[in-house]
Amino acid sequence: MITLAILAVIGLALALAIVSSLSGATDPTDTTSAWPSEKGYQDGLRQHRNNIRRAIDRRERSRIHGPRPRTTRRR
Repeated sequence: MITLAILAVIGLALALAIVSSLSGATDPTDTTSAWPSEKGYQDGLRQHRNNIRRAIDRRERSRIHGPRPRTTRRR
């Protein structure tokens, strides 16, 4: 009887996993998702990508121009 209950739980979990994988968005960059809670995740992902691109740009600029000039006078 206990094994039957365990098998039922495993079957339910498997069915839930299959249904959720079918209903979910296949493309991670797809922002037209049916789930409104994913919007925050997509925004965070976009900010993360922008930050990475900004850091790469900054690194390339510093390689071209060298270090920034000192604004304060050293004594």
